[in-house]
Amino acid sequence: MLRGLADFDGHKVSYEFHPEFGGRIVEGLHGAEEGHPLTFRVENQIGYVADSIYVNGAAFEADYVTDNDDGPHTAWYSVPEIYEEQEVGGYITETNIQPAVVLEPIHMEDSVIIYISADEGALPKMGDCVRPHRYGGRGCG
Repeated sequence: MLRGLADFDGHKVSYEFHPEFGGRIVEGLHGAEEGHPLTFRVENQIGYVADSIYVNGAAFEADYVTDNDDGPHTAWYSVPEIYEEQEVGGYITETNIQPAVVLEPIHMEDSVIIYISADEGALPKMGDCVRPHRYGGRGCG
């Protein structure tokens, strides 16, 4: 039992991903009251997808999934009633699909305008394109 406050009896909740950098728990509690539900959401990083999420060794399906504006997905999960410590984990796989990129035009001193863009998946996994620093440098990829 976790005793965070004198009037709170609950169970510890821990989270772990493999690999660690592929996803993150957002709004996941680190303790849950006996008999109450536990709700958490998993947000994958760009270029990764959550293969499986498990709670105490049992596979869990998302209640629902939302697409984020910047590429990743957020999946919402809930455990109906908590009666023991909870170990939440997940296996994340790299997809190698990088999001589409469109940079603002670069206006050169000689009136040349440079446009940089790439369709989804066109840039390599570790690709990078950088505007010259003196024009307000910004990376992509």
